[in-house]
Amino acid sequence: MICNKCNFESSTDSRFCEKCGNQLIVECENCGKNFPIGTPFCDNCGKRLYSTPNNRGFNNQNNTPPQRRKISIVAIISMTFGIIALFSCILSFFYPIIFAIPAIIAGGVGLKPNRNLKGLAIGGLLIGIISIVICLIAMIGFRTMSLMY
Repeated sequence: MICNKCNFESSTDSRFCEKCGNQLIVECENCGKNFPIGTPFCDNCGKRLYSTPNNRGFNNQNNTPPQRRKISIVAIISMTFGIIALFSCILSFFYPIIFAIPAIIAGGVGLKPNRNLKGLAIGGLLIGIISIVICLIAMIGFRTMSLMY
């Protein structure tokens, strides 16, 4: 058995590493069958094998479970308002500004440290800015066209 902590090869019937004392074998609580560390389920009864932190079988160095990423609602709101602002440029000059401002604010908040989905926050921020620019260009063009005639 090779220890997943120090990579020392102990004898095949060892329950613990001969070098560092790390647990090498996990016993199924349901049927008593032994398995190497890292085996997620018992092939005899199907029960999950880990119950203590040392025998969970995760591949990282300190045997802690991987952290779940939290969804950033602010980034999703920013992107949603940005898309609505962009599509509302078709309707009028005023509606995009109503939706673009919250997209820009939420995008800025979504860029703070320790936030996930920063790509969505950046996207919402940029789409909000782009929709305001499109509206301004359209308003200037419309104003210019009306002065010409």
